[in-house]
Parts: sequence; structure tokens; C-alpha cells
Amino acid sequence: MNSNIAKPESIANIRNYANFTRSYIIGASFKRSLNMVKTLDILTFKLAKYNFNYQILDDNDEIFEKCEEAKTDIINGTIYIKQSIYEEACSEKYCRANFTIAHEIGHFILHRVLNLMSFSRVANANQKKPYEDPEWQANTFASELLMPYEGCVDLSPNRIRRRYHVTQAAAQTRYNKIHNNYN
Repeated sequence: MNSNIAKPESIANIRNYANFTRSYIIGASFKRSLNMVKTLDILTFKLAKYNFNYQILDDNDEIFEKCEEAKTDIINGTIYIKQSIYEEACSEKYCRANFTIAHEIGHFILHRVLNLMSFSRVANANQKKPYEDPEWQANTFASELLMPYEGCVDLSPNRIRRRYHVTQAAAQTRYNKIHNNYN
């Protein structure tokens, strides 16, 4: 199976991109959660020169592959989100939808705005390093955007979950990465 590869990027650099996005583009403090629905609207305005756009589509729309909750077309600058995911994000509960949307924003920022996607392919997905994987990069960006290192470093997993309105699994993963020197 062929797989896209991205230009190598470190966690530290991705953290800086997420912090810049959070602080200067969105205008949010490191100590509060992001409302991802409002964030999408802010980015539509603030990233207009990059043609940032998002569309909410029916869960059964043919654009989505099996088990896909959202996707980003970095060529035309559109994030496509399933209706159920958008509604879950609107609920402002501790939900996975926030991470899904932040992940797609990560693709947009990293692979469209910063142009880290090289569009080269490897024949075997196991050949690429994690830091060259666009999905790893978008996941790292989402973690840094939703749960900034500076705001999480002194928190327990449960406090991370409550402060940033993420799932327990996301909070635990963030805590583990911070405290096991995976940052």
C-alpha cells in the first residue's frame, strides 16, 4: 500500500506551530479549553488568505472513507466534517470530536499553510519514520493545540481532562508523553 510522506518535523517545532496558532491566530490562553466550533469560525476569518474553509456533510456522504470522521483537502483548503462529529463538538462535552477537528486543523496548518507535505510516497508505510508521517504530525499538532504543554506540565490526567475538555484517553496519553520525556 502506498502512503504519503511529509517533510520531517520535530515535536518541538510542531509545538511551536500549535502554540502560535492558539495564541496569535485564535487568541486563546494556554490555560483554557478551546471551543472547536468557534475555532473553526475564527480560522475561516483569520486564515482566509489560505482559503481556509470547512463544510459539515451528512455522515453517509461519499467523500468519507469507511470509519473516517473528517478529512482535509489541502489542495483546495477545505476541511470536511461529518454532521455527527460537528454536533458532538457543539455539545461542549468531553468528547473525541474536539481532537478530530483539531487533527484536521493540524493537517491544514502543517500541510497547507506551512507546506510540509511533500506528496512523495513510500511503497511500504513501515518505511517512513513517525516524524515523516502526516497523520502523526496532525495528531501531535492536535495534542499541542488542545492540551498545550505549558498548561499541562503540572497537571494530573484528570485535571488535564477537566481543564481542556478532552477524553480521559487523550488526557492520559498527553500526561504520559509529558512525563516520560516524549516531548
